[in-house]
Amino acid sequence: MRRVFVRSLLGAVCVSALGLARPVFAQDLTPVQEAFVHPRPLTMVPASFGLQLEPAEGFQFDFQQPASTPDGSAAAAAPATAFKPAKISKVLLYGLELTFYEHVMRVAAQNFTRSELKGPFFEDWFDSVHVPHKWNDGDSWQVNYLGHAIHGAAAVRIWMDQREPKATSKGQYLKSMSHAFLFSVLFSVQYEIGPLSEASIGNVGIHTADTGWVDHIWTPCGAVLWAMAEDGIDKYALTWVDKHVPFLMARAAARMILNPGRMLANVSMNRTPWYRADRNIGAGLGR
Repeated sequence: MRRVFVRSLLGAVCVSALGLARPVFAQDLTPVQEAFVHPRPLTMVPASFGLQLEPAEGFQFDFQQPASTPDGSAAAAAPATAFKPAKISKVLLYGLELTFYEHVMRVAAQNFTRSELKGPFFEDWFDSVHVPHKWNDGDSWQVNYLGHAIHGAAAVRIWMDQREPKATSKGQYLKSMSHAFLFSVLFSVQYEIGPLSEASIGNVGIHTADTGWVDHIWTPCGAVLWAMAEDGIDKYALTWVDKHVPFLMARAAARMILNPGRMLANVSMNRTPWYRADRNIGAGLGR
């Protein structure tokens, strides 16, 4: 079974690579292919030749100067659109996408999870829900204190990006984080014992020795702390990397490695893993 899964995964990667590599017309580009198109058309003709290049119909070079106003001054840039919070239903949908991806990784990587998929769903789920009687649940500290904080930080980031405007003060930032904390509590409870949880998919907790308060308490608390740490890293370290590191893939890798919670949230919100709303990464790969 594992060999079939690995071979299928490799086959899908190869087919995707061929789809990116094959020559196509511009109007046939998929959204993934469009992400790899350089935004500035290149030419080998020196400007000193004085040749006038006629753009194709309906095409405009993006390096043209902004249109002038009647008085000769450059037109002002269009004002940024005001932030509009997304509907709660959209936030919940992104949360479900994050839950789906995490369960796929669990089933793919954990033998004990796959072994518990058989049997009556509701009966095994109800038997797996218990009130913990101790702090630790038997997992390693890396899983409990790092993995769960990152997974919760992804939920925090979904809420912050979709429901909270960009903070302009420390008070506003902490207020937004408090709202995100409440969302991460609900997300964590559902992920632990809800209908789409570790208890229902994999029956984690069917043995009472595998339950502990660490998952219920540390996940939302660690999520907020981790998300705040990622914000600091992004503001002070990754902005420096974006300005001073000339290698595109190094910039993308730094964004994903140093902000893993944000990376998971980006994927769950159907964005590129290295997405940043406030700055492009360059070379036509979007934000």
